[in-house]
Amino acid sequence: MPFHVLGFLYCLAPWAMGGDALELRIPVGPDGGVAVSRIVEELSRATGQDVTPPAADLSLPIRGLPGSLGRSLLKDCLGDDVGIDFDKDAVVLSVPEGLGRGGS
Repeated sequence: MPFHVLGFLYCLAPWAMGGDALELRIPVGPDGGVAVSRIVEELSRATGQDVTPPAADLSLPIRGLPGSLGRSLLKDCLGDDVGIDFDKDAVVLSVPEGLGRGGS
């Protein structure tokens, strides 16, 4: 997985500025994974950041044995400020309203 994408996800976490959380639902594919480009696209939109999703078709596993590592990686990259829940059909991110907007 390209580390610049993980870097983008990690960089968003410290910028929480309070407010209500936005809920983002990112669908799980038939392979039991979630598209990294979709995660980046949704976070970019929700935070007002101009980030182009990766062109590569990467899927982060979140189900089954490999899913344990994928879930841990996603939680670590997003940090404590972004809530994350995994349900049957989607990864649900709770993004604080001010995340990524304003401060540096």
